[in-house]
Amino acid sequence: KSMMRDGRIAGPHVHDARVAALCRLHGVRELWTADRDFSRFRGLEFRNPLVP
Repeated sequence: KSMMRDGRIAGPHVHDARVAALCRLHGVRELWTADRDFSRFRGLEFRNPLVP
C-alpha cells in the first residue's frame, strides 16, 4: 500500500506496483523486464533482457 501512496499509483500501474512490492517482500533485488514503468519503484534494480 505504501508504494501505491508514495508513487501515486493508479490505473494500469497498480499491477506493476504489486509485482514490485512482492519482489521487495521476498528479497528480490533485480527484476528483468522490458517495461520502463518499473523504474518509478525505488529499492529494486531493473534490467531490460532485450538490451545486451
